[in-house]
Amino acid sequence: LLRQQRLVHWLQQRIFALLPTGIRTRVENLSWLRPLYVALQGYDRNTLAQALLASLIFNLVWILVNITAGLALGVNASLVDYLVFVPLVSLALLLPSFGGIGVRELSYVGLFAQIGVPADTAFAMSIIIYAVTVATGLIGGVFLLIQNFANGQQPTANNQQ
Repeated sequence: LLRQQRLVHWLQQRIFALLPTGIRTRVENLSWLRPLYVALQGYDRNTLAQALLASLIFNLVWILVNITAGLALGVNASLVDYLVFVPLVSLALLLPSFGGIGVRELSYVGLFAQIGVPADTAFAMSIIIYAVTVATGLIGGVFLLIQNFANGQQPTANNQQ
């Protein structure tokens, strides 16, 4: 939507005018919004569609991983609960932390408590998800090393004897 210059200008003229002055000023002063808008103008629709599709697939798989972890622990949550909670946890993980530790656990406990999941079960679920995150990262690291060696890249001079 941000690529549509006419739409952005229409929103600025029509919708922003309806906002209270304080909110409108805050939105207009968002320092990251202008560079994002400018950056998106350089990409064609196909590239953006591929990125959106990859993001959608990743998030759906991540929701399935969470459902699997929940089922393993006997969590009785609906698909809608996962569709809401998992993206909220992902959003919370944008907060400053060391690998999301603490933020993830508190998010799971707080969100899943809303549907009656005991705190220890939600905490255990967050630990399972953290373990999956670490394991997939390690597997990706191994593949990266294999790819680098296959392409003939040598370790850096600091690592050579």
